[in-house]
Amino acid sequence: MKRTLEPEIMLDALKCKEYNNVSHRQYKNNQYLNYYEKYCGLTKGTLIDLGSGPGVHLEYMRLRFPDLKIIGYESSDAMIALANENTSVEIQKGNIYDINDTSDGVLCMYTLHHLHDPIKFWKTVSRISKGYVYIEDFERPMTDIMFDKFNAIDDFKHSLKASFTLNEIKSQLICVGLNYNVIRKPIDFEKELYKLIIYQKI
Repeated sequence: MKRTLEPEIMLDALKCKEYNNVSHRQYKNNQYLNYYEKYCGLTKGTLIDLGSGPGVHLEYMRLRFPDLKIIGYESSDAMIALANENTSVEIQKGNIYDINDTSDGVLCMYTLHHLHDPIKFWKTVSRISKGYVYIEDFERPMTDIMFDKFNAIDDFKHSLKASFTLNEIKSQLICVGLNYNVIRKPIDFEKELYKLIIYQKI
């Protein structure tokens, strides 16, 4: 399946509220925290989160790793308003490419597929991280036939179609000279849904 950029919906307050509800369901099982601890392992120091959205995942991070100072960056006012309700983690408004600070690690949860220029993204991650990296995102399916297996809402279909494949991520990292690890994890075997984890532990 050819990659198709998704419509920008995160500036719409109603869509942001819908995404907020999805986030509460998505992160409540804490699986991503276990993966983060296993593959990244940064539990003390500073962490920059790129594209914080409604901040649900950051509140779980804050509770699990109290010695980790987290700063989130988000460009949507509607998302920041929700994040301020969901977490006490500091969320700054701004374009992730304009970040001047550095931190021990970079976190990015399901933001990559929204971006138009992945090479610029990887250069930014490399510039602001002192070594630790943990990024999760969907993997784009091979064909849209898999959508016949379940009743996916349009927004989710758009996200999957805008995501990258494992090989595409590997090629992007080679292009910018980064040796981050890339692995695939199942979301749902029967539906052929997978996610990618890009990480580095030092």
